[in-house]
This record gives sequence, C-alpha cells and structure tokens, in this order.
Amino acid sequence: PLYSSAASDVYKRQRITNDANAAALGEIAYGNAGGMRDFIMVTLGTGLGSGFVAGGRMIYGHDGMAGELGHVVVEPGGRQCGCGRRGCLETYCSADALEQASGMPIPDFFHSLREISRHTADTDTDEKKSSQISQIWEDYLNHLAFAMKNLNLIIDAPMILSGYLASFLTEED
Repeated sequence: PLYSSAASDVYKRQRITNDANAAALGEIAYGNAGGMRDFIMVTLGTGLGSGFVAGGRMIYGHDGMAGELGHVVVEPGGRQCGCGRRGCLETYCSADALEQASGMPIPDFFHSLREISRHTADTDTDEKKSSQISQIWEDYLNHLAFAMKNLNLIIDAPMILSGYLASFLTEED
C-alpha cells in the first residue's frame, strides 16, 4: 500500500519554479498565507527573491519571470548585479550584499549590530566600526523599505518576509 501511494504521487501534475515562488506556495499550503488570496512573498537570502499571489494564484507572467523584485533597479548606475544590470535591489538587500559591505559573515554582522545597540563603543576604533556597521544596516533597511513601499503602491497586498536573513530581524528593525 505504501508503494502504490507513493507511486501515484509521482505522477501528479508537477511544475518547476524558483525558490521564492516555491516559498509562496509553501506559505499557502503550510504557513502564514493559508486562506490569503493576495500577498507578496519576499525572500531575504543570499539574493532577494519574491513571489506574487493574486486571487489565490501564483503570478508567473508571460515568460515566467513576473515578480523579480530583486532585479528592480533602485540605484541607477549602482552596484553590478549578477544578472548583468547595475543597481538591482538584491545588490543592496541580500546576505551577500551585507557580507560584502561589512567584510564579515552574516551571524557575526548581526551579533555586532546587536552589541552596538546594547553598548557604547570603548575606543575610537570600536566607535568607527560601530558606525560603519550601523550605516550598512541603515542603508539595507532604507533600500528594502523604499522597494517594498513602492511595490505596495503598485500591488496593494500584504507582504511576508522570509528566508535566511528574516531569521535575524527583530521588531526594532
């Protein structure tokens, strides 16, 4: 019986999609989006992905490329992106961008950021480093807020933040 059940599941309709769209579908089936007909999933990981759901259906667009928030240009002529464009949101709002700007792994970056908010710097060097880390984080949040606010003006729907970096976010952020 187990074999026949598993075998029948293999032949069900399947679709290949990207990780952000899969995360949105997972939220519908198992997470916070159960019952939601319209929402935007934003995945904050090594890159920045997104999936758009409207009327209870994933929006793929004509060529399957709809909802690529990470490749919306937020700084014309800005940082080089892996897609070939310059100034894409994911070059400012991703784990890779934070690691590149800070020169430290993500867990260390957030540890330092939280320490800064708890303590004052002991030396000028500590103060300079604290200031740099705080500025990197402020720039990240400003770019993300800018993009999300503009997106919300276009698509009036709730947003769900998920992914590797989301686990480091606090209410204060």
